[in-house]
Amino acid sequence: NSLNLAEGLIKAVALLLREGKKPFIKIDSKGVSGIANISPDTYSDIFDPSKSVEERANLLLLIIKKAGLLQLPNCACVEEYITAEEKNGVNMDYGVAGILIGGKFYPTSIFPFGTNKQGIYNQGWIGASPDLIEEDPDLYQKLFGLAKRASEVYANLGSMETGIVSFDVFVGEDGKLYIHDYNHRRGGRSFPENAIVFYPNT
Repeated sequence: NSLNLAEGLIKAVALLLREGKKPFIKIDSKGVSGIANISPDTYSDIFDPSKSVEERANLLLLIIKKAGLLQLPNCACVEEYITAEEKNGVNMDYGVAGILIGGKFYPTSIFPFGTNKQGIYNQGWIGASPDLIEEDPDLYQKLFGLAKRASEVYANLGSMETGIVSFDVFVGEDGKLYIHDYNHRRGGRSFPENAIVFYPNT
């Protein structure tokens, strides 16, 4: 099973490379904080097409063990690597949260955070308004607009019409917005945020 997982991921990497895209591996795509992410900047041999699939798969298995996973993940993926904008040398990512009620999106918060080259979250900023943390209010409007469109598509597909939604969004070097993670769940940081929305005086 371990070898099949590793070989499958390596073959998916090859598909993206053939399309001229930069691949990025998430060993545990249902996990948190990007702890088991593998990027070309940190493990270049994994993405080297001159090496055999077997050699790269075995190296990948060593990295999985090094990540400290107690068992094989039930959901791994390979996605296109997006080079995010930098602020003061930090790669930026944004957690955009809201509530879906009857298929309609209501924004609640945006959490800007920084990641390292491996996509592991290592810092974040919280403020009552964007300007307090030197963020652009116009960008926040765009981020909420993207979350609104994505949420309504999600609702129209019948996946969920009422509940908490949260998206991780990159601002790419090209200025475009890229949703790269869906965190539709109850609990986590969304719980206190939504408690404040419904009970602001408590």
